[in-house]
Amino acid sequence: MKAVAILLLALCSSAYAQLKYNDCGGSGHAARVSFVGVQPYPVKAQEGFTFTVSVRGSVSRDVGNSDFKLSLKRKTLGFWVPIPCLAGYGSCTYDNGCQLLEALLNDIPIPDVCSGIPQQQINLDQSITLPQIPGPLAWLVSGEYQAKGEFRDANGNVLCLELEGRLDS
Repeated sequence: MKAVAILLLALCSSAYAQLKYNDCGGSGHAARVSFVGVQPYPVKAQEGFTFTVSVRGSVSRDVGNSDFKLSLKRKTLGFWVPIPCLAGYGSCTYDNGCQLLEALLNDIPIPDVCSGIPQQQINLDQSITLPQIPGPLAWLVSGEYQAKGEFRDANGNVLCLELEGRLDS
């Protein structure tokens, strides 16, 4: 599971000449993203590769535990093919997205979000070093991907973010 989260972060970082992202949330969403960037380009999905993810945005209300829906697609022969949810990997819905992300990213020093996210401005620059990618996930390494993540807490929609990029091996 941790490798899936790391690969998703790497995907965020390696889109064509520039990262393609879209805050797909409406005016009622608690969190808005104004910038997502990654350096250096391209991200290489190799053990030990280090890159920095930068995120700018805002959270308009306190956010509690959120459900998380992830949709992934891979470009194959010119068509976007959905990656199904298999054994908790791929396009899945997670009832407790916060604890899931905390478990997946427990070796990455990011701010604690499971205790809740207060209303605030987001100004995150996080350096990440990729771990070894397990054999079953190795097929994910090279290619073009689309990802859509949607978070929702007890008070409504929190965040919707779409990413498109390429992973290199």
